[in-house]
Amino acid sequence: MGACLNTHSYKYDLGKPEILKLWKQAVETSQWESGHSYSGCIGMLHGDPEFHDLNLKSEDEANMHITENHEKWLKPLAVSYNETQENGWYPPGKYWMIGGWCSS
Repeated sequence: MGACLNTHSYKYDLGKPEILKLWKQAVETSQWESGHSYSGCIGMLHGDPEFHDLNLKSEDEANMHITENHEKWLKPLAVSYNETQENGWYPPGKYWMIGGWCSS
């Protein structure tokens, strides 16, 4: 069996309770759209994220941190990062990236 890395980012200042609510909705949507077994999508990440306020320098660093530190079947990781590039996916500011290796 394989795994696919999947992540979602949320504005840091939403606060952890709101971010957890949005994350759980995204996981449920993933399970509804892609199934509950080996989809390779975030619906395969069970449990509340493990938050690490690392204040990484970029979205790429956050993605690399999750890539290197998460293991399939474990609860998702959440790491904080700063987006400073004007033309990135997200406007400049502080974010939480949540995700991990999803069984496929």
